[in-house]
Amino acid sequence: MSGMTVFLLSLPILWLLRRIFLPYLWKDVDFFYKSMRYLKYVEDSLNSDPPFLMLDMFYYQVSSKPRKTFIFYQDEVYTYKDIDLKSNQLAWTLKQYTKLQEGDCVAIFLGNEPAFIWTWLGLAKIGCPMACLNYNIRAKSFLHCFKSSGAKVLIAAPELQNALEEVLPALEEDGVQVFYLSRESPTIGVDSLLDKMDFASEKSVPRSYRSKVNGHSLALYIYTSGTTGLPKAAIVSQGRLVMSMSLATLSGLTSQDVMYIPLPLYHGSGLMIGVRGCIQQGASVVLRKKFSVSQFWDDCRKYNVTVIHYIGELLRYLCNTPKKDNDKDHCVRLAQGNGLRADVWKEFIQRFGDIKVYEFYAATEGNAIFFNYTGKVGAVGRSTFLFKFFRPYELIKFDVEKEEPIRDNAGHCVHVAKGEVGLLIGKITKKAPFVGYAGDKSQTEKKILKDVFQKGDLYFNSGDLLMEDKDGFVYFHDRVGDTFRWKGENVATTEVADVIGMTDFVEEANVYGVAVPYHEGRIGMVSIKLKEGKNFDGEKLYAKVVEYLPNYARPYFMRIQDSIEVTGTFKQRKVGLVQDGFNPLIVKDPLYVLDENEKRYKPMDLNIYNQIVLRKEGAIRKLIRSSAAVAVVCSCVCCVVCCVLALLGYAERICIFLCYKLVTVCKTSLNLTEFIPFCYSICPVEMSAMKSAVLSLPILWLLRRIFLPYLWKDIDFFYRSMRYLKFVEKSLKSDPPFLVLDMFYYQVSSKPQKTFIFYQDEVYTYKDIDLKSNQLAWTLKQYTKLQEGDCAAIFLGNEPAFIWTWLGLAKIGCPMACLNYNIRAKSFLHCFKSSGAKVLIAASELQDAVEEVLPALVEDGVQVFYLSRESPTIGVDSLLDKMDFASDESVPRSYRSQAKSQSPALYIYTSGTTGLPKAAIISQGRLLRSSSISTLAGLTSQDVLYIPLPLYHSAGLMIGIRGCIQQGASLVLRKKFSVSQFWDDCRKYNVTVIHYIGELLRYLCNTPKKDNDKDHCVRLAIGNGLRADIWKEFVQRFGDINIFEFYGATEGNTLFFNYTGKVGAVGRSSFLIKFFRPYDLIKFDIEKEEPIRDNAGYCVHVAKGKAGLLIGKITEQAPFIGYARDMSQTEKKKLKDVFQKGDLYFNSGDLLMEDKDGFIYFHDRVGDTFRWKGENVATTEVADVIGMTDFVEEANVYGVAVPFHEGRIGMVSIKLKEGKNFDGEKLYAKVVEYLPNYARPHFVRLQDAIEVTGTFKQRKVGLVQDGFSPLTIKDPLYVLDENEKCYKPLDLSTYNALVDRKSKL
Repeated sequence: MSGMTVFLLSLPILWLLRRIFLPYLWKDVDFFYKSMRYLKYVEDSLNSDPPFLMLDMFYYQVSSKPRKTFIFYQDEVYTYKDIDLKSNQLAWTLKQYTKLQEGDCVAIFLGNEPAFIWTWLGLAKIGCPMACLNYNIRAKSFLHCFKSSGAKVLIAAPELQNALEEVLPALEEDGVQVFYLSRESPTIGVDSLLDKMDFASEKSVPRSYRSKVNGHSLALYIYTSGTTGLPKAAIVSQGRLVMSMSLATLSGLTSQDVMYIPLPLYHGSGLMIGVRGCIQQGASVVLRKKFSVSQFWDDCRKYNVTVIHYIGELLRYLCNTPKKDNDKDHCVRLAQGNGLRADVWKEFIQRFGDIKVYEFYAATEGNAIFFNYTGKVGAVGRSTFLFKFFRPYELIKFDVEKEEPIRDNAGHCVHVAKGEVGLLIGKITKKAPFVGYAGDKSQTEKKILKDVFQKGDLYFNSGDLLMEDKDGFVYFHDRVGDTFRWKGENVATTEVADVIGMTDFVEEANVYGVAVPYHEGRIGMVSIKLKEGKNFDGEKLYAKVVEYLPNYARPYFMRIQDSIEVTGTFKQRKVGLVQDGFNPLIVKDPLYVLDENEKRYKPMDLNIYNQIVLRKEGAIRKLIRSSAAVAVVCSCVCCVVCCVLALLGYAERICIFLCYKLVTVCKTSLNLTEFIPFCYSICPVEMSAMKSAVLSLPILWLLRRIFLPYLWKDIDFFYRSMRYLKFVEKSLKSDPPFLVLDMFYYQVSSKPQKTFIFYQDEVYTYKDIDLKSNQLAWTLKQYTKLQEGDCAAIFLGNEPAFIWTWLGLAKIGCPMACLNYNIRAKSFLHCFKSSGAKVLIAASELQDAVEEVLPALVEDGVQVFYLSRESPTIGVDSLLDKMDFASDESVPRSYRSQAKSQSPALYIYTSGTTGLPKAAIISQGRLLRSSSISTLAGLTSQDVLYIPLPLYHSAGLMIGIRGCIQQGASLVLRKKFSVSQFWDDCRKYNVTVIHYIGELLRYLCNTPKKDNDKDHCVRLAIGNGLRADIWKEFVQRFGDINIFEFYGATEGNTLFFNYTGKVGAVGRSSFLIKFFRPYDLIKFDIEKEEPIRDNAGYCVHVAKGKAGLLIGKITEQAPFIGYARDMSQTEKKKLKDVFQKGDLYFNSGDLLMEDKDGFIYFHDRVGDTFRWKGENVATTEVADVIGMTDFVEEANVYGVAVPFHEGRIGMVSIKLKEGKNFDGEKLYAKVVEYLPNYARPHFVRLQDAIEVTGTFKQRKVGLVQDGFSPLTIKDPLYVLDENEKCYKPLDLSTYNALVDRKSKL
């Protein structure tokens, strides 16, 4: 017991000792373990045969997650497979049009764009290293960089034409092949590449083309500035490239992450750490052409960025922006990068949330690397004995004046003490090599320190001053030598001095960097000695630096000196100049500052200096902006005062003079003075006329508000409607007609990489869907006998295959029947046969439903396919395996040459009075017009539309998908609506528009309230069936979302739009709308279920404010095509001799009401159909199923209202067979077997007799009014119980739980 006691007592003591003496022990051990584990992976990869290199990891990601998004770029999306195919095309094109062999170098001169990445991978596939040229370099620097790589081919962006043409003669002289990455070349001697790639193969490139590549082979040239003044080509081997993603791995990047890269890809940071790291983990990249402080967080929200890649300057820019309420509204969890100051680090975390900052230190060509895995603010990393054992480094004393290490009497370098600044050097070993620079042995040697601590040892000179504290944390201090850092770029002082020395008045120039308060790095400054007899010319110097130097390298300050001070070895002295800075109080020499607006170097005074160091420039701009705002407000007030003075009889000219003086004083850039001549021009008018005109304005305004309150909105909507109809008319009359498929082709050609579909974790671009639909079309042409005009039925859920199947069928001229995936047996066969389909394409998960009807389909000679690679059913073939080998080439128009406006495009099924679904015929013309809803609602190409509604519905397919194709928008496809996932999906995909039915929004309102209910990007909701109370609650709870309610029917010819936003209305009628789309509301006998007619036999209009049956006049502009193979049902929907002999109207089956202001409100449905959960339920179909039960003699099905629910829920009144008893379990089993969930009666009422009318129709009105209350109904009542799988007796407690919303329906 004494031993146990001692042990237990020692635990807190040991813990305390560890906290005091080894506070970072666990983190050190954990990091060391992960590092060793990673190094073991690298070693195994490089030692395998063949070696597993960067390209092999990319191939692994392509094979394991081909549809995973690799790159987001502006509105384009590229999957891993997309980039693989693009890089294949690039590889084959270069093999065909160049003489490149394995090992030959290719230089690229490109900005940040996806082409940079697939060019890199394409070159890797043929074993060619790539030289990454900085797109800012010009002339001498360009040629130096290009030649140092030994490249034989140059690939450039066309926007860099001027820079390229400047060096083209020298490149041609050396026999270099030059390409623009474009389809045309504007330059003689430069070829285009993309046009050749368009015809290149996408097949994989054989490994034999890179058979000699190993860990030591050259992979990249990354350029880094040095002391020579010209960039040096750092050699990056394949092994180093494999090791480079250690940062991403050790920092915690995962395959689920989305990394934001605004840094240039020609840098080692952007390409080797950012893109390479994402390839390693299978993550996604958001590529930004150039960093934008204003767009940074918007991009992070738009693409759901979780990891950002930074340099310290970048985060400082973010911290300097004005604070916003949504600063912490993002998904970023990790920031990895370098160069972050401690004060900015703290401010960034405090302002933008709990983001883990993973700071590191490294150099492109260096062999020393540090990781700040503890999160110590300000440190670039941490050193331990374990780490130092594998990566030996030292900090040594350095003479800043002489710019060389300090050595002792023995000639060896001297260690600095802990807490002192020293030069970082890394020991050159097999594990930590220094490869050097291409074509520049002297510069390679300059970076090597010899005999550092003993004879013969070799160290890499980093050129950086660092400091290590007593706890082992390492801090960056400064750079030494002829290089300083500004805006994340290394600036070589000698290169800048060479450019300035080209100016005719400069004898000598000494370039250096000076610190600016609140900025990282150092900004360029130059001290100049003028030539004798010459004067300083600020404009000429400005022109010179702009012509030859990138923005970050241009000196911002200029100092004129009589002489340039040098050391004993004739090196220019910089230390004193750096200390002096650019302060006019300290520097007595003439000072100049670069002015971008005036395009010159102008004299710098104390006022300019204070603006820079005190950061007053932003405040001044705000002051200017606020002055302009004041001017506008004052001008408006002045104009009002002028009008009042004129009405009181004062001279107009006095008022105008006051206005003019105000504008003059404000001195704004607004063109307000144009108002003055106008005012003078009206002065000769009689004063009485002036008063009359002015007085009439408010009167006219008041009259318009009283009698025509919606005039402008009516006119605007009518104009937009006519404009859209004009587009439709023009499209249909063109030869050949411009149909929906042609609009899809337009979007594919104009924005091929734009995301079309987000589905779960998959992303499909417009081009992806085009290629998929091509493969489907060619497969069907090969394996079926489908001809143009033949119908194919699909039995699929909500998935991308639904869309590309539809488009594929359209490409071969075949209409598509959209079968509801809930139907079974008799309903299935009825729907299928009514379409006349010759082929059925079904989802494999619907196997049971297919096998149930398969004998009947086989008997009719129908070909049946599962959309899968294998078929589990005899007699059913698979389709995807055949598509895998099908061509993805475009399908010729000749396959659909007969398609025109009247041709069938779709069959959409809608319930009717027969009890079985009816196949509404959707023509090509109607399909083209269907996008009017989304167009008029305001859907744009920038929107992301969320579609949780089934695609077999006209709402999901014709309005949702079709609308997105019209606008070139993106859509988020949801397999089934989920109330718990709805807003998470909206945030995940940055949804801006949602598609709803009223029931859907009610479900959302019924969820528990959350703090982030308004945290989303949704601006517009398009749909129908929204109750007024839900409308108000939804907008109040979820934010200012524009609700665009409409009314329409799949087969109907009447359409209403609520373009005014009137709560509760389904639309608005005006004389303009009614003129082009005639409709009426007529009196309807609910008991007889037929329109009421007068003595003359004509229908009767209802008064405003009364509910009536909606009927739409059938005209050429508003046709009713009817139902496929069902003439009787088509005729039943037509009303004849309505208001005069021979007229023809469509019977909507809906009761609507129009108020005195012309707003239309939905009232109810009539006939044998009611609506529940957004679905139409045919009562006779349900009654047929219930009648199959052996104890049921007769069943009367109807819908009853439930408090707080839209629509009506199913209820059935049953008459039992004589001598039979009610069996709740048997009835439950029957309805579950044959009916979809929404059509199953929820309540059962047993009656002795079913009441009928004089025409032997079952009476429903009294039953509907009775409802399901045990208090009013004395007959036995039963309720469906999903848990007990039966219909159980309905008692008062169960009833109360339902109406009080304590139980779910």
